[in-house]
Amino acid sequence: MTAARCLLLTILLVVPVSLAGQVVRGAARDVDSGRPIESGVVTLLDADGAAIRAMLTDSAGQFAIRAPGPGRYHLRFERLGFLPTTTDRFALDEGESESRVISAKAVTVSLERIVITDSPRCRVLREADTLTARVWSAVRGVLASAAAGESGLYPNMTIERYVRDFDQMRRLVTQDRRWRTTGASKSPFVAVSARELEKKGFAVRDRDTVTFYAPDASTLIAEEFLRTHCFRVRDDRAERGRVGLEIEPVPGRSLPEIKGTLWLAAESGELRRLEFAYVNLPEVVPPGSADGWVEFRRLPRGAWVVDRWALRLPLVGMPPAAAPVPGVDPAAGRHRRWLGTHEEGGVLISLEADPSSQIKPESRGAIVRGSVHTAKGEPVAGARAFLSGTGYSAVTDDDGSFVMRDVSAGRYRLSLTHPRLDTLGVMAPVVEISADGQGDHRLAVPADDEIARQVCAARGDTTVNRRTTLLYGYVREAGSRAVVQRAKITIRWQRATVSAAGVEVRTQTVTTESDAAGQYFICGIPPGLSVTVRATLPGTRRGGEQPVGPLDAPVTRLDVEVEDGRP
Repeated sequence: MTAARCLLLTILLVVPVSLAGQVVRGAARDVDSGRPIESGVVTLLDADGAAIRAMLTDSAGQFAIRAPGPGRYHLRFERLGFLPTTTDRFALDEGESESRVISAKAVTVSLERIVITDSPRCRVLREADTLTARVWSAVRGVLASAAAGESGLYPNMTIERYVRDFDQMRRLVTQDRRWRTTGASKSPFVAVSARELEKKGFAVRDRDTVTFYAPDASTLIAEEFLRTHCFRVRDDRAERGRVGLEIEPVPGRSLPEIKGTLWLAAESGELRRLEFAYVNLPEVVPPGSADGWVEFRRLPRGAWVVDRWALRLPLVGMPPAAAPVPGVDPAAGRHRRWLGTHEEGGVLISLEADPSSQIKPESRGAIVRGSVHTAKGEPVAGARAFLSGTGYSAVTDDDGSFVMRDVSAGRYRLSLTHPRLDTLGVMAPVVEISADGQGDHRLAVPADDEIARQVCAARGDTTVNRRTTLLYGYVREAGSRAVVQRAKITIRWQRATVSAAGVEVRTQTVTTESDAAGQYFICGIPPGLSVTVRATLPGTRRGGEQPVGPLDAPVTRLDVEVEDGRP
């Protein structure tokens, strides 16, 4: 199977206490009031203007950055709500320290009154118009703050993560796992430089594996990214109260890339969300099957972090082989195809700025409420409702109701899983919803006749209709109750037919075999009949005949046993 792997980001913010070697110290202040500017981003640049490292100012506006060696440097200061500022160049000798005071002017960042043309042309930033440059300045202030902490350390960080795999062929969620990690905030992923992304792209194929790289804050402000992408402003103020900065690869760039939109709140000019999709992918990856999003949040003291992210990536490979046929190549007619979807993501639960004070990002999401019922309106307890592609989910109560809290605003695909549906390989319907806190969302478990049609059609039953009867279950050891693979299941029933010659009773027999999970499925038994079921294994193992019926329901489960004995 072609793996769908990805790299995400962990945001780290810290100002070191002591430094050695060539050090640049200083403070950032408001040019008009003289007040210190907290959580501003100070970046050390070399003589050519390339960024070396960045740091966040503390509550007194102070910073200290170690230079890699003697040379000529200058500083760049950025913070949302202030004009970017760059100092003059200065020289640092061996072991020397430099002290600088950076004065920055506060500006209004609201985008509510800007004028956006209907179809602006996508331009690289060095050729961008004044409007694009203004929106980018607001975006960069947030991204620079998030990127500045990537080499720092929080003493404690709690992240909740999830992964979910969906098998498209069986229409089955094959993995749905979530967990929390707490500890020192080291990045759990191997970083890839913007230079490598410029050379190889955001997805790299190595034989049967495609590795996807997700864009982090450092990547989005890197010179290599900026010169290979163009930007345009998108107006969504009337509908959603936001302004977008669209990103596209420059014309002629054919490497695997991302395109998407950075969304800002029009009122405050604050960056809220990045939505992106992968393009120019290897032919083995289905078009439109790989995308993701990242959400940004402002902490109380002005620093920015990534607090939520999600990726949706394809699972591609060879479908399972059919049962072997003598003289036929098992690989004949098989080719690589889209097998399903891998979804993963995470949310920052809490972080500590110091051991005695924990900062928890405030809740600002919507509540999604709903209920799960059968086709007859009866409540279903123990079902898991989830928003596809996210970590949001909830288990239904006895009355079938569920609640998901702190859901970010937007459109989602709402669906559910349930142990019975998972056993049968049946996927519940998916509905599109808007997470705006309005109304309850009702989900219905498929009716039994629909379940019978789905399961039987997936197994090649060509007589599927509303009167199809599905009999299924597990084959188990009589003593241990362990499932038994490759057992032979024999189903018999009698049916009487009336003719001019009289009444004739015929015995009909159907056989099948339990699969790798110990399950068996029989479709097409005429409804209303009673049947007997027996499981046997080669040799001396068989079970007794187990009667069941009459089979009036569209779906009936019967687990059968095998035990030692003579047939």
